[in-house]
Amino acid sequence: MKTKKIHWNIGLIVFVALFAYMLVHVFIYLGKDKISVYKVTQDSVVKAYSFSGIAIRDESLMKADQSGYITYYVNDGKRVIKNSVFFVIDANGEVQKELSNQSKKTRKSISSSDQDSITSLISDYEAMKSDDSFSSVYDLKNDLNNILLAINSTSIDKIISNINRDKTSFSSVKSNASGVCSFYSDNFDDKTMDDIKKSDFNQEKYRVEKYNSSSKVSKGDVVARIAKNETWNIVVSLNKKQYEALKEKTSVSILFSDDGIKSTAKIKALEKDKDYFAYLTLNDYCVRYYDQRYINLDIIMDSFSGYKIPNSSIVKKSFYRVPAKYISKGNNSNKNGFTVRSSSKSGETKVEQKNYTIYKETKNYCYLDPNDVEEGTTFIGLNGEENYTVSDTVTLKGVYCTNQGYADFRVIDIISKEGNYTMINKDTKNGIDAYDFIVLDSNTMEENQIIY
Repeated sequence: MKTKKIHWNIGLIVFVALFAYMLVHVFIYLGKDKISVYKVTQDSVVKAYSFSGIAIRDESLMKADQSGYITYYVNDGKRVIKNSVFFVIDANGEVQKELSNQSKKTRKSISSSDQDSITSLISDYEAMKSDDSFSSVYDLKNDLNNILLAINSTSIDKIISNINRDKTSFSSVKSNASGVCSFYSDNFDDKTMDDIKKSDFNQEKYRVEKYNSSSKVSKGDVVARIAKNETWNIVVSLNKKQYEALKEKTSVSILFSDDGIKSTAKIKALEKDKDYFAYLTLNDYCVRYYDQRYINLDIIMDSFSGYKIPNSSIVKKSFYRVPAKYISKGNNSNKNGFTVRSSSKSGETKVEQKNYTIYKETKNYCYLDPNDVEEGTTFIGLNGEENYTVSDTVTLKGVYCTNQGYADFRVIDIISKEGNYTMINKDTKNGIDAYDFIVLDSNTMEENQIIY
């Protein structure tokens, strides 16, 4: 069998050569370390301390003047007026019985707005319920009872007028202040800020009794409280580090963690009996959190914005540090430059103007690349008398920018480090900008290396 002979021509030779060239480069590419880049983005950082503080309000406590069943005239969380009828207590439950009978007789229809209130309350409970907080079921029950009380409030006056007002079994109590009311009693009744101890922050020991219409109460029980104004206090427990950071401050910005509301508070940090506390005073949002004793909040220590870069992108480089007073202008240019004196091998001295790239400039110094400036270069002052000869180097941090297709060193100014990322100043002269591309791992590159 005859083998077909290949006829070589110039076209075939060129094709084979190009194919071999491409094959070699494919193998070279596959064998090279892959260069990963990172796109610079702007971000913001907030440094804060998180606490669960204890709320202390300017409150008037309402106590039961006899034992019996309580019926409130107002809804929990509503505003009451001083000396208005607040609640009634009857020893044998006549008001509750009559209220039930009256409801059956009148068969009062529930308005759409009342239906919306009930639906909203149940929806909020569904969204927030968990196996760890079964007590919220009882909170829901109390809230629903109080809404139903508000629905039947127009009937209460009629009911009470039909009841025999025997003073031994029935009493009507008026509010002792104006403000927003809430129906509970807890460990902190009658306590002031100065009474708070470190052990009070253990919420496992917290005990609270919540009331609603039909609750049975005993004489002397705290059955309601009225927050008289919007000024209130939150006490937080500090560690030594937090105390040192806060002791000189007179005001701070705070963030209520549960709903993201921001406010400003006066602050006083103190050491008491080897423990540390901060006392916050606020003039707003008291009503918003009227029924919460423990308040989750952040005290904001600092906030700033900048560029977020990976720690792995940061590289160090040595620079000559030259006093800024040697910066001059020359060569008919408005650009900053330097007057330098150099000597040739033949011993000839030459003075000339050089426009070295200034990688970083501060009030007192500028930083020059040793690859541009020869060791021993002498800088001449503006008066021609002072001279400075470069010798020692200092280290600056930066990244390799790849926008131009090679590893271009750019200086960075670090603001803070958080985990695997660093926040840097976005206004650094000759630095990087948003959406620049930088080498993700600086160990895989060298300065001025071409990016394939």
